[in-house]
Order: sequence, then structure tokens, then C-alpha cells
Amino acid sequence: MIRRIIIGLFILLIFGTAIFLLYRSGFREGNVIFKIEAPDQVSSGEEIEYRLIIENRNNFDLNNTKLSLSYPGGTIWFNKEGQPSNSAINNIDSAGFQRRERKEFILRAILTGEKGEIKKIKAEFTYSPSGIKPVFQKSAEAGTTISKVSIPLTLSGPPNVLPGQLVQISLDLRNETEDDFKDLEVVFSYPDGFIFKKASFLPNQSNNVFNLSLLKSGEGVRITIEGNVSGFEKESKRFIAALKRKIDGKFFDFQKTQVLLTVSSPLLALDVLVNDSKDYIAKAGDNLKYKIIFSNNSDNNFSALELSVKLEGQMFDLVSLKTSGFFDQNSRTILWNAAAEPALANLSPNQRGEVSFDINLKPDFPKAFGKNYSLKAGSSIQTSSVPPDFNLDKITALAELITKVKSKTDFISKAFYNDLVFSNTGPVPPQVGQKTTYTIHWKIVNEGNDLTNVRIVSSLLPGISWENKFKIMPIQSDLNYSLSTGQISWSVPTVPAGTGIVSPVFEAVFQVGVTPSVNQSGQNLGILKEVVFEAVDNFTKEKINLSQPGINTQFGVDSPGTVQP
Repeated sequence: MIRRIIIGLFILLIFGTAIFLLYRSGFREGNVIFKIEAPDQVSSGEEIEYRLIIENRNNFDLNNTKLSLSYPGGTIWFNKEGQPSNSAINNIDSAGFQRRERKEFILRAILTGEKGEIKKIKAEFTYSPSGIKPVFQKSAEAGTTISKVSIPLTLSGPPNVLPGQLVQISLDLRNETEDDFKDLEVVFSYPDGFIFKKASFLPNQSNNVFNLSLLKSGEGVRITIEGNVSGFEKESKRFIAALKRKIDGKFFDFQKTQVLLTVSSPLLALDVLVNDSKDYIAKAGDNLKYKIIFSNNSDNNFSALELSVKLEGQMFDLVSLKTSGFFDQNSRTILWNAAAEPALANLSPNQRGEVSFDINLKPDFPKAFGKNYSLKAGSSIQTSSVPPDFNLDKITALAELITKVKSKTDFISKAFYNDLVFSNTGPVPPQVGQKTTYTIHWKIVNEGNDLTNVRIVSSLLPGISWENKFKIMPIQSDLNYSLSTGQISWSVPTVPAGTGIVSPVFEAVFQVGVTPSVNQSGQNLGILKEVVFEAVDNFTKEKINLSQPGINTQFGVDSPGTVQP
């Protein structure tokens, strides 16, 4: 402790001496002037100039200088060659400063943002006075307010939509400057579940980019897109429109806007259950009984309904499928109509119905490096009998159920006299008063998902000796023996999916000794108590508990027999 204090005082003394010498020799940190000048106001999209001023009023040169600028979001700045960039950081070569030298840096940039938004640029300047080691730092910042938007954007759409409804999204933009703008484009980002139908402008092949080669001063443009929105109840659908400007051959964001639509309660409702649950966790070889419940939540009658379920997942055994509907194996979809399920012919207000099907899972996981297997049943019900009050081609409801498949884990506990890992000695079957050794193997085979917190525990029975010969794979695991309790525990942090199938088996091997007493003659001598296996399925989060019977000289060994006199 005293040594640390002395070292700290020594460092402070050196630093203080350096500062003292600097000031005594005439250096003043305050004589390094560093500031940024920026316009108070700007129109969004207008080019401005920042003026960065650095002045060294000392009689010392400034070495090891570094100048870094941090631009506000939505800034397009130009380097000294005039090339544009939207990176947040700009490191400038300041090339050092001689004594009494003053430099100005003129920086061009385009600011974009909302009206009233304050855009702050920040700068840092670090340097060392010549001949002195300490590094000094100066900071400066300047703010510019967006006074108006050059091309304001307004994106509008209905706040609430029904599943499957045809909607119109409109973007209005107007050039409110005195200058014409060239080489613009509008890029839409569509949410999942939106199917583009048409637009008032001709888009590109992806149906979301619209070119505006010229937008004259005062000119306004409206772009309207139409499409169907599908989704689940209360799901939010976000549409984003970005106006981009082409600068030096690249398009940069110029202005952005968005509108949020919410999927309202559907006229038709749909729900999917498996084995009467939404939270069922399946296992390899399982039999699954799916139930799809549909209902009419409106005051209207619906007729000629069609219902479908698409099955996704490698573990489905499609050959075992039992259903009253038609199964299209190419699309893996089960289809029902009124002929297959009479309730689909006419569904009255508040009426409900259901269809069901059975399917087995494959008994084994794919023999490949894969994990975290799940099953998806995506269901849809629709009808073309749309009431006149609704602007819909069809009325649709969607539902899906994702079911996780638990890991398939096999644990083996066996004893061997004839063993390839450790050589064993002594008579077989064991004889009274003579030691016979056995090698015990614990093996873990695991398919499907990773296992964590794996622990295998057992105990040697009285009179059985631990021979202190053991081998484990992987070596990152721990095998421990307690002399006082006879307990053996093997802890493995993680057992990956595919262990023992597509990658080597995990195994613990250890040797024990058996020396029967005279009163054990003619008996099956117990060697190892019941073996308990514990783990956590890392995908389903379920606890796994397995066990193997204990081992004696008659059961669980390769050379069985009772104790001989």
C-alpha cells in the first residue's frame, strides 16, 4: 500500500513539474483558441459552411495534433476533394501548428431534419506543446436550427385496417424553395404482410422506388400506392417514405416520414391449438392433434368459406397425416371447403366451428449439424362474400402456432471388465478376498437442441474403491470423486446438439475396484448406485431428468456373475 502511494506521488510530481515548466516558459493553454462558427438557421436540405478556427498564440509549436468532427444525424458533408459522405465522424489532417500560427478550415455540409430541430456539430482538438509530453484537449460545438423544410413530406393512410383490406397510402411533397431540384427519388419501406397492387407513378421492379428527375420550385407531387394488408389483431404496420437526393452519383437521405396502421379486430377470428394447448412442447416421434377454431365476430352472414393450414418444419412426418381436408404436398398445405367441413358453407353471426387433423413427428432428428427445431402451423380462413359496407375483395383472418421440439437425449451407464480404455485385473466373477477392477463408462448422446448445466451424479456402494484412473471427453468438463461420501459427479457446461450423432460422443470413463467379503459369497455385489442425469434444454428451457439403474456384478456389466467363494 505504501509503495502504491509513493508511486502515485512520484507520477503527480512529474506531471506537476511539466506543467510548471510549461507555464514558467510562457505556454498558456488559454492561448490556444479553438472555435466553430455556424449559421444560426438553415432550411432543411440547404448547403451551409462551417468555419473552424484554430489559433496558437504561444511561443511553442503544437505537435501531434488531431482534429475530429462529429456531425449531427442527417448531415451530408463534403471532404476537401468535394466528395459527399454521411458518416458521423470526420477526421481532419491539421498538420501541426507553428508558434503564433492561425488556421481556418471551411467545411461544406447539407443539413436535413424537421422544422425547429437543432443540429449540433461537435469538434475535438488534441495537441502537445513542443518538447513537452502532456497532451491537451480542446472542445467546441455550434448549433444550427432548421427554420423550414425545403421539401416537406406528408404520408397518410387509414389508422385502422381489417386483415386483407385494400388500403391506399399517399405521399404528398412540395418544393417550397425558389430553386429547382434534380435527381430525386422516393423509396418506400413496406411492412411484412403488405402486398403491393399498383401506384399512381411507375415504380421500379421492386415496386418501392419512384424516380423524380425534376421537381420545380413550387411544384407539388402526390404518390399513391395501393395494396392489401394482412396481419394479426392489434399488429402495427409501419410504412416509411424516404426522399433521396443524388449527389456525386450517390443517393443520400434528404427527408423521411412515416405512418403507422393498426390491424383492427377481424370480422372472422381464427385460433390454432395442438394437443389442446398453445404452449405444448413436442418431442421426436410425438403424435400431434391440431385443432383450428374459427368464428364469426360480425353481424353478417358469411358463406362459401375456405380454410387452409400450411405445415412448416423438418420434423413433420407428412406420410402420417390424417385429415378430412385435401393435402397439397407441394405447398405442404391442408385445404378445407364446405364439402370437407359443412360449417364452412354458411357461418352466422357469433357462430363458431372447427376442423382438426393428426400428424406424427419423425422419430429422429435430421442427421446434420442443425438445432432448435420447431413446427409452424400457419392457418388462414377467407370468404369472397363481402358485405357491401366494406371495401374488401375478401375477408380474411390469419393465425399461426409455433411449437418447439425438445431435445432427444440418451444417457448410458455400463461397466466393463474387458475394456479398451483401462486394463482390468482380478477374477471374473469376483471371488471373496480378491480385488477385481471394472471400468465404468458414462456416455451422453444428444439430438435436437443444446443442453446446458449438465450434471451426472452417482455414488460407490460401501466396500467399492475408487482407483483414481479416469478419462473425460470433452476435457472442458469436470469429473469429481468425494472420498468421504463416495459420490461421483460429472459436470459438463454444454452438450451441443448432434453430440454422438454428427460429432463425437461425450464420455466419462473411470475405474473402480471390488473386493468381496466372505458374507457376500453367492450374492450379486452392488458396485454403483442409481445414476441421475440433470440438464436444461437451452431451446425449450425445460429441465431434463433421466436416470439409469445401479450397477452390480450381475446387472450392467459385460461379464456378469455372482460372487464366488
